[in-house]
Amino acid sequence: MKDQNSFSNVGEFTLINRIIEQLGSHVAKDILVPPGDDAAAWINSKDSLTVATVDTLTEGVHWRPDTMDFYDVGWRAVTASVSDLAAMGATPTYLLIAITLDSNITEQNISMLTEGIAQSSAVHNVKIAGGDITRAHTNMISVTAIGQILQDNHYPIMRRNTAEPDELIAISGYPGTSGAGLVIIEDSQNEDELGIELITRHRQPVARIQLGTNAAKAGIKCAIDLSDGLVQDLEHIAKASNIGIEIDTEKIPLHDTAYTLLGREKILDLALGQGGEDFELILIGKDEILRSLNTMELPVTLIGKTVSHHPGQVKVYDSSGKEYEPPQRGWDHLRND
Repeated sequence: MKDQNSFSNVGEFTLINRIIEQLGSHVAKDILVPPGDDAAAWINSKDSLTVATVDTLTEGVHWRPDTMDFYDVGWRAVTASVSDLAAMGATPTYLLIAITLDSNITEQNISMLTEGIAQSSAVHNVKIAGGDITRAHTNMISVTAIGQILQDNHYPIMRRNTAEPDELIAISGYPGTSGAGLVIIEDSQNEDELGIELITRHRQPVARIQLGTNAAKAGIKCAIDLSDGLVQDLEHIAKASNIGIEIDTEKIPLHDTAYTLLGREKILDLALGQGGEDFELILIGKDEILRSLNTMELPVTLIGKTVSHHPGQVKVYDSSGKEYEPPQRGWDHLRND
């Protein structure tokens, strides 16, 4: 039984809000994008904005040795941070990386971690500018990603609080794919060519940086990256923008391979909240703009709409128009064990 005074009873996002409130005047509320979005942003000069975020991966919480090796951990750590910048429409440039190692770590583990960082950095076109390394009782990696938006591009930064009623909602790629890969790893089944494709999506995801900049240039003002589950990430937008959101399960794009191996019901629930860590982009805006972002290489699919009623809430409907409550609405880093 958990201690009733434990911070894990509070929940991740409630705790964040409490910390921000306690910090009071020491919070940078006067910058362009203060705490509470995918990343912070401030005016660097008359020509550019600086956008920055930090993300931490901890062994036993974000990965286990039986599901990911250290190469995968290094790769995913980079992706997780730069994905937040992609959701703002920013171009990542530099990373600062802090690594905490336990006493069982080997030189080979460190080499694999470093190689994963290097390869993911190459894919995402970012450079390592510095960092820190220390020893503790568990393994952790924390990546600070710094990027920019050039003001002469004349497009707004995308935020969570800019959605309006009567707009459409779109998702890139295939939500639930990363979770499907983890299911296959844990079941130790279907690790043939089909299964390996999904496993790779889980272990070595790629952030949608180009889509983020394209969306912002096209006029999309509201976005978030898909990291904690579709419903929960949409709830962040609903609450920040004070609008309601409705999505249609029949419109959610499901990966063909995951559908074949796991079935529709399982992959749908993974997409809605049991999975997470897909690092796709949720985009909200006008129909014609969202459709213009769809490509053969990276599909962008309309899945729902914003409404003026039930503000702050996300409602999911099935093919019959009946409201569907998924078994899990998303991931909470403090409550999920």
